[in-house]
Amino acid sequence: MRADEKLTAIEVWYGPQDSSWTPAGLRWFGPKDSTWTQVDRRVRFPDSGLVGCFPGGLGGENLNPRLPSRDVNEDCQNFVAARFQVASQESVLFTMGHVVEGCSDTPWMAIRLDKKTSKHVLPDIFGYNVQGLWYTPTYLILNIRVEYEYGATYEGLAFWDLDKGWIRSVVAETQAGVSWGDEPPRTDPTQGLGVLLRGLSNSKIGEMERAVYVNSGKAELVFWPQTQEWMALP
Repeated sequence: MRADEKLTAIEVWYGPQDSSWTPAGLRWFGPKDSTWTQVDRRVRFPDSGLVGCFPGGLGGENLNPRLPSRDVNEDCQNFVAARFQVASQESVLFTMGHVVEGCSDTPWMAIRLDKKTSKHVLPDIFGYNVQGLWYTPTYLILNIRVEYEYGATYEGLAFWDLDKGWIRSVVAETQAGVSWGDEPPRTDPTQGLGVLLRGLSNSKIGEMERAVYVNSGKAELVFWPQTQEWMALP
């Protein structure tokens, strides 16, 4: 499926809306529902069919060159976190979901096609910033990330099934925050997955039989968004 066809599918699901409107019948599975089951199967990583992230850059389309500030109660939605060029004069932009000591909000996705812009709220990735974007025959895939004030960082992937409308995310702590006083260092039970989810924005991604294959350059991963399962290939 071409990028413009995938974006047309987004328009079918969302259509015109405002910040208080949620599409009827759309199922949301956000980062809160991201505890996936690790499985061990006989899987072969595909030799071809992988695609790179859409080209883009962070903050290139900010409505204001400054970042949001808590002191003046600014809105994350006034600032663009990432912009991806999907075709000539066609792009997808995402507003910020979180800025350290600034704001935390629901990101918006803006689609620019044929010199027209439509804007769509993404409540399932509240508080996360988008930093990578891919498409496969079934999914639009977002690389999401949030960094908190004292260093704790969470990263992952959100899989948007544009045929059925749901989004399911897998996230893990990729960097632990600092400890205070007598508080022991926090340990994350998903730290094994957290190591693998670090810095995926430049990964190569492909799909085969509704399984999503990710080559990060340091590991090969497989995700089954429908059943919320994953594995790392040896």
